[in-house]
Amino acid sequence: MVIALLMKIEEQLKMMYASSRNISECFTKSSTIVPISDICVMEMAFIKACEVKQSINKAFQAPILATAMQCFHSMVSEAYIIVHGAIENRTLNTHEVVNCSVWIMYQILKIYVLAYSGNLLKQKVFRIGQTLHNIPIQKKDMITFLEVQHFSTLMTYHATELTVYGYFPLDATLIFNMIASAAMYLVIMVQFEKR
Repeated sequence: MVIALLMKIEEQLKMMYASSRNISECFTKSSTIVPISDICVMEMAFIKACEVKQSINKAFQAPILATAMQCFHSMVSEAYIIVHGAIENRTLNTHEVVNCSVWIMYQILKIYVLAYSGNLLKQKVFRIGQTLHNIPIQKKDMITFLEVQHFSTLMTYHATELTVYGYFPLDATLIFNMIASAAMYLVIMVQFEKR
């Protein structure tokens, strides 16, 4: 939902300045007779999208943390079953290897979906910023210039990334960090195993 809102904001900003229009065409009348430019309207929509993102983030932090912990535990334990069965007991059959491997891939897929959603959000905000800075501004058009600057500053100071209680962000680095941590933990478990 938030991604769809951000996509609409980006499309509106692109359409707004796709053709060469006068600045007077970019104003709409409000009920208080003060003209509000399209950039200000898009800025307000961006603020609302960020508020929705914060509400969603607060609502789903605990389930995402529980899912991340369960995925990490499953990746380590299933990989340990494969390593222990292959090296120590030598009783591992093909069915167990396939079963554990499928379960590990399922956990990686869940982490990938979480990381992709957070990365997609950051990517859309970045593209809005690019579109905003590509708006052509004439030398005498200080109002539009100040509105673009204000919108850019607002985007800088609004937290647009999804996090889990501020501990780690849900972005492209999540899947790498989870797999690297699971591999390191597995190596430590194998090294300290009593023979």
